[in-house]
Amino acid sequence: MNIYNYDITLQEVPDEVSLTILVSGCPLHCKGCSSPEAWKEGREFKCSNLTNLIDRFSGYVSCVCFLGGEWDEEFPKYLDIVKNKKLKSCLYTGRMKVKKEIEERLDYLKTGPWMPKYGGLDNPGTNQKFIDVKNNKELNYKFQHVHKTN
Repeated sequence: MNIYNYDITLQEVPDEVSLTILVSGCPLHCKGCSSPEAWKEGREFKCSNLTNLIDRFSGYVSCVCFLGGEWDEEFPKYLDIVKNKKLKSCLYTGRMKVKKEIEERLDYLKTGPWMPKYGGLDNPGTNQKFIDVKNNKELNYKFQHVHKTN
């Protein structure tokens, strides 16, 4: 697998501190994409690189979130590493579905292409879905802040 970069984030997965990995090679090229740099090839990222990052941030992160990209047949091995390290896993994809062997290894899954007219997860009218895979429960509401005016 190739990646563009990684970071620690609070906003990608509600109630989790995530090691967020921007996977490169995304073939979708959604208009208005927030990460067009991920369309490029990126740099090689082996299973050992993931293990080292998780160990480096041990005690600080509770989840590993993979954003976009094109995953190869090795991707389930990365998800197994996350599970073996007792962390939650998340995948953000512009696709509507992923292979069963990937989905069954995830705790969270965000599906749906970026479509400017529908907005992102913070918009109640979005075409995207953020799912708690284990409970098959949609969690979009956790991204949507209701502002009351007095």
